[in-house]
Amino acid sequence: MLLTRSREVSVLDANARRTPVVLLVAAALAS
Repeated sequence: MLLTRSREVSVLDANARRTPVVLLVAAALAS
């Protein structure tokens, strides 16, 4: 259970770190 929860947190952390990059790329393509 602890392992699953930490894996979920790491996935959420990776998503949170990737989101700004996606937004930057989208903004660059839109401009």
